[in-house]
Amino acid sequence: MEKKNVISQIVNTIRDAFEQDGFKLKVPNKFEKKKGDSLYIYEICVTKSKTYFSLHLRLKLQNRSISTDVNNVLKKVLKDPIIKYPTNFTDKVIDGIVKGRTTNKDIYGLTDWRFFKEDEQTLNEFNAKFSIWFSNFEKLEEKDNWQTELLQSVDYAKRWFTLVDNDAYLIKHTDYVAMCLLKKFNNVKGVETKYKEIYNRMRALGQDTQELELFYRYLFQEN
Repeated sequence: MEKKNVISQIVNTIRDAFEQDGFKLKVPNKFEKKKGDSLYIYEICVTKSKTYFSLHLRLKLQNRSISTDVNNVLKKVLKDPIIKYPTNFTDKVIDGIVKGRTTNKDIYGLTDWRFFKEDEQTLNEFNAKFSIWFSNFEKLEEKDNWQTELLQSVDYAKRWFTLVDNDAYLIKHTDYVAMCLLKKFNNVKGVETKYKEIYNRMRALGQDTQELELFYRYLFQEN
């Protein structure tokens, strides 16, 4: 069996459940739905080794306006002379890094579906009912209830998109996106508070805060 056949099996199982809610299959492995300025993406990622397939389901929230704001600031940060790249990095390599970091349209995502575990559930109980999101198999049919779990993933996905496509949620759960949103709302105090929150968290983890500090500085230079 080929990878495309596995993707086709999955698509055929969940297509109706998505299309009845306005999602469309735009490419062979992605369902998408446009809502206002946002784009909801359910991505089916399948890789093949010599002996088995690996499946990973991913959710992405995109918003061109928000991602453009983030990327415009980040581009200035990554090109600032203060940012030091390894001496063996050529200009071409650095340009590739900057481009890769500043063309991302995603503003939020989900890869670990244990997010949906109920508080009263143990992890084992959750995995027993829903493990399709990240699994290995030679054939999908090896997994008990694979169709039921895929349909459950559609319900989870719709719930997630409704939850995260919300400014207040994004401000609470993101970093650069949150700072740009707060700046957009002219909430200067909110930007400062968010910056300090991120800074203190990074320092506690022993992480370099230089990029964050530059982002905060350049954010207020944007019109």
